Amino acid sequence: MALAVGGEIAAHERAAAKHGHAALLTPMIAAVLARAGVAAPQLERVVVTRGPGGFTGIRVGLATAEGLARASGARPVGLTTFEALLLGLAERPAGPVLAAVDSRREPVFAQLFDAAGRAATAPVHAAPAALAGVLPPDLPPLVVVGDAAAPAAAALATAGCAVARTLSAVPDPAAMAVVADAGGGAVPLAPLYVAPPAVTLPAGSGPAFATATPAAADCLAALHRAAARPDETPWSGVDFATLLSVGRTDGLIVVDGDAPAGFVLWRSVAGESEILLLAVVPALRRRGLARALLRRALAAADAGTIWLEVAADNPPAIALYESEGFAAQARRPAYYARGQGQRVDALVLRRDMSPAGDILAK
Repeated sequence: MALAVGGEIAAHERAAAKHGHAALLTPMIAAVLARAGVAAPQLERVVVTRGPGGFTGIRVGLATAEGLARASGARPVGLTTFEALLLGLAERPAGPVLAAVDSRREPVFAQLFDAAGRAATAPVHAAPAALAGVLPPDLPPLVVVGDAAAPAAAALATAGCAVARTLSAVPDPAAMAVVADAGGGAVPLAPLYVAPPAVTLPAGSGPAFATATPAAADCLAALHRAAARPDETPWSGVDFATLLSVGRTDGLIVVDGDAPAGFVLWRSVAGESEILLLAVVPALRRRGLARALLRRALAAADAGTIWLEVAADNPPAIALYESEGFAAQARRPAYYARGQGQRVDALVLRRDMSPAGDILAK
């Protein structure tokens, strides 16, 4: 926790903890404000990291920052964990920087930035040994920074990537406060989820379903990346957020075991609905999750007619849809792009719905 006044740090407090953030955070805010002699209504900006990181920690930080901003009238400023790491560097590196963040599992969160601090790749959630494969070729020597810098740098060196320096670090709230104090507009405090959150359900509880909202856009993008074919281009978090922000578009996420496993999106207009996307990650297929998602979407859509399109080279999906009462109505030639310039047809399927209550009863 740090408070900047006039570009200088007026008070600063730090506590290292793996758990209990919710209990620590508010007393630290009160202590820092009191030490600086600043009342909460005097705050002009509140800056916080918005991820990636631990799911609960992100939510605690964002909820606390938003509550403080609303109560005080301050402008909220959200920085990614990667951006915050770069702000804390004592001097700007002459070459590219890889920010690597511990995910508390074997993969790490990482993103590459150029020497000017601009994002050079999208954020990834990957094992250290796989990082070299997501970086552009022929990079100059890298600076690797973050609390996962050591394993990331070691794996990159093993893969033949040149590493100039390794800096083990966590986001510096003092640097964040100074940047926020310098001005700028409000930045929405939207969480950045590079990977689906790990959750544990009670034994024997079966899959759980949650409404897909714009706030879950990065989670949906991570699921889509995991479920997409190698020759498909997955949707980004921006794509999902934009789609779910438009009226008449709805979705569900299914959680099975210890993590989100898949999702379905649909759009309803004028008594008809269209299934836009249905995806389940490969490791959790053949458990009936796709069928469960489809049936719940059909029931929730409450439409007289349901449409969808499916690639002609996807027999498992076609079989699922046909078993749920869909029938082919048309074919779109060369609709889906595949690798090496190849394209495949799309089948347009339709189902005339019985009353929605019959669907979940199957």
